Amino acid sequence: MTSGPSQSTARRQRPTLKTIAEKTGLAITTVSKALRNGKNLNPATIARVHAAAREVGYRPDSAGVRLRTGKTFQIAVIIDQAEEISDFARRIIVGIFKVLRDTPYELAMTPLFSDSNELDLFRSIVTNRTADGIIFTHTRPQDERIKLLNEMKFPFVTHGRSELMTQHAYYDLDNAAFTRLATERLIEKGRKNLALVSPSTSLTFFGHALSGFKRTAAEHGVEANIFADAAAIATGDVVRIAARTAAREGRLPDGVICSSEISSLAFIDGVMSEGLEIGKDVDVIARRTSTILNFTRPRIETVREDLESAGRTLAELMLKRLKGAPVEECQVLAKPEPSWLSQ
Repeated sequence: MTSGPSQSTARRQRPTLKTIAEKTGLAITTVSKALRNGKNLNPATIARVHAAAREVGYRPDSAGVRLRTGKTFQIAVIIDQAEEISDFARRIIVGIFKVLRDTPYELAMTPLFSDSNELDLFRSIVTNRTADGIIFTHTRPQDERIKLLNEMKFPFVTHGRSELMTQHAYYDLDNAAFTRLATERLIEKGRKNLALVSPSTSLTFFGHALSGFKRTAAEHGVEANIFADAAAIATGDVVRIAARTAAREGRLPDGVICSSEISSLAFIDGVMSEGLEIGKDVDVIARRTSTILNFTRPRIETVREDLESAGRTLAELMLKRLKGAPVEECQVLAKPEPSWLSQ
């Protein structure tokens, strides 16, 4: 009986530095330096070697690399798997991957569920050295994960800020600017009784969003409240039921800002199920992070965060931190992009 290829045969067939050298006509030492982005090499040579490596499917032996350099060339990406994130994770990961694909680093995706012990997970990555850096999302004002990683002096970047005294690398949307733009737009449309719908009240972004909302409303002398019981609004179902109840009892605000696409869809469904009209009885402006609101009826106005761009920025900041860039040079606050319907 004929047996399959032995492990030693499989290893011989695996693309090596020699494979790339033969393909490019360069010396093996030059190929090795180019794959490490050697400073003394011509950028065209580096690009040529990386292109050849991708073409033949070359991957460095991770065990050998780790023994030689102490690096894993893995970046752990930890994203909260919650109802409210919708297409959030996929878009950020696409952006991260587009940056990392031309580097020696690989993305190691780790989902985080509600029953996970976050600190144990983060501590395990650091102590077992299963990654060289961590990217994570959904930051809180006094975030224990940030405290832990700062104490352990481990490179990380967050999507979102904190209120800690110690600085850290981050990308964040200017959520105070988001609610300011949305509030001003609702006032422009003649709305005077405004409400903010935000299921994630424990996260740092909520404080920024609430601050921009309250401040702008006060400047214009209009009513501004958190919609229903903020502590209770945890899912789309709860938002929909709260909207139906408010509509039925005649206490519906005439202008609403939703911090997520799912909460806006839930609010709209609740209002319309009671026979009221969006754009007539109440105007809704939502924070948009995907294309889903492009296909709803009626259309609503939005303020956009480009999550793929956010992912690219997070990866670029992570690479800067891994090269030793100071934290203060790795902090990005992005501007929201309003998308108003023609009047």
